[in-house]
Amino acid sequence: MCGPRLATELSQNLKTPEAVAIYTSPYFNLGTGNFYLRAQAHENVPKVNLKACNSGFWEVFRFRFLEGKPFSEADVYNARRQIVVSETIARTIFSRNDVVGENVFLSGVPYVICGVVADVSPISLDAFGDVWVPYTSLSLIMDNDQREDLAATGELNLLFLLNSTDDFATLQSEVERYVQSYNRTLRDGHVELRNGIHLSQFKLLDMDEENTYIYLWTVLFLFFLIPALNISGLNSSEMQQRKEEIGVRLAFGAPRTTVFWQIFIENLVLMLPSGVIGLLLSYLWVYLLRNILLVGDSIIFVVGIDVWLSPAALLDWKIFLIAFLACLLLNLLSAIIPVWHAVHKNIIWSLNKSEK
Repeated sequence: MCGPRLATELSQNLKTPEAVAIYTSPYFNLGTGNFYLRAQAHENVPKVNLKACNSGFWEVFRFRFLEGKPFSEADVYNARRQIVVSETIARTIFSRNDVVGENVFLSGVPYVICGVVADVSPISLDAFGDVWVPYTSLSLIMDNDQREDLAATGELNLLFLLNSTDDFATLQSEVERYVQSYNRTLRDGHVELRNGIHLSQFKLLDMDEENTYIYLWTVLFLFFLIPALNISGLNSSEMQQRKEEIGVRLAFGAPRTTVFWQIFIENLVLMLPSGVIGLLLSYLWVYLLRNILLVGDSIIFVVGIDVWLSPAALLDWKIFLIAFLACLLLNLLSAIIPVWHAVHKNIIWSLNKSEK
């Protein structure tokens, strides 16, 4: 957590990162009270979640601009009161999206709308907001710039965009050198990187990325193995009940491969409606339990947020295809062995009604 002076100097002087995002933490709105956005001659005055940031924020995070554009580096440097609003806020106040150039008041402070973005899900907590303004335009932040302690530490986060993970060690060394240089300008105290810089990785249960993947692949293997064994047992029981049918078809000259593929395809056909029903039920449960399943460690502190996912995020066709292929593999594992075993039994055994 940085103050305005240290955050600004780091973003301007570091050479390793491609871009540096400066933005307020999710707790900023709690510590400063509620923000409201209004426009003259419009009745609706919604409460908004405010995100103060720099121009590099728009380079690190990907937003879909419906109208206008983000505020520029010059806007941030000159503390111009430019504001980007979400589609929902634009429609709530103006009942339309084409609101670029409109004057609004953020808790009484005048701003000019420069862009409208598609709504951001609270799942992306670092990027989430209803409105975004240059952090230099907020007196709540910049008033602290005159004090050494608050200018160095405060409510601002920094996120570095690197060209490669190989640059992480270089970045870490560069930040440490710059902090040491910054400390020499202070009259009292010093800045210390207590937790250092963290590389954003896919992690689970505080495991590193490699062990996370090993853990997930192990769980995934067991997840498929146990149902495969159960379904295989059910298929074996079904083949035992249909052995007379199989025996009659073989006795009348049906090729074993034809019988095998007919029974195997039956299993696939039965799998399809089950998969569709399962998919629809999973979406239903995700929607109903979204505020439990989709919350992060700190999102619960951002009051007034109803967690949601856009249809594009909820239904990723690549993930759906992978899941479908995984179900197909599960069906293969559970069906192919019992069916193959049944059609390759001796015809006399298949026609025998006894269980022996």
